[in-house]
Amino acid sequence: MKKRTFNSATNHTQPARLCKRIVSYIIIILFFTNCSHYILNNNGYVRPPKKHKFHFSKKAKKLENIEIIDTTAIYYMHNSYLTTRKGYTQTKKYKRTDRFIRFYGNGRLKIQHCNDEYPKIEDVNNINNGIIGYYLLSGDEIKIEIYTDINGGSNQLKYGHFDENKNLIIYDYSPNNYITIFNLWSEKKGRELMKKEIQKEKYEKTKINGMSYIKPNW
Repeated sequence: MKKRTFNSATNHTQPARLCKRIVSYIIIILFFTNCSHYILNNNGYVRPPKKHKFHFSKKAKKLENIEIIDTTAIYYMHNSYLTTRKGYTQTKKYKRTDRFIRFYGNGRLKIQHCNDEYPKIEDVNNINNGIIGYYLLSGDEIKIEIYTDINGGSNQLKYGHFDENKNLIIYDYSPNNYITIFNLWSEKKGRELMKKEIQKEKYEKTKINGMSYIKPNW
């Protein structure tokens, strides 16, 4: 029978490796924690840091009329479903969270989830609720830039248009996926690709009693 040998070198290196792993995990946790750039306001909604800049802020214009965008109404998405495909034949539907968009006449907007409930007037009027951003309007086409908690805080783009019934159609295919913000709107091909996207969000123009105007603070 062979005599078992004691390898002291191996036993000494095991605790060292364990310590290195623990340190690595701590560094990773700290890294992702410190990557969060956004802040939460008193109402618990994501807001950009003070020095953060929206790319659309300098391009946003005062809305001259409400022919396309009605600032005395909200745009409400409800009972909307997202279809995902698995393989070639199987599909599954997921209900999207109900939400609304309120546009302001100075090129600003907010988007707020309403947890499958009809929008409450106190939420519609409160500028401290919801996700904030800017919009650019050209004819019936709209470009939206919002700030979210994605990647620890980042600008996200949305593209859409207003249909013949003045409802807002937003395309699921995000411009962030393939074109940078600096050349997105000069790329005709990019707009055409998004228009071909089957998955869309439909926001119906909805009048709500009691809407009041408070100047956005972003």
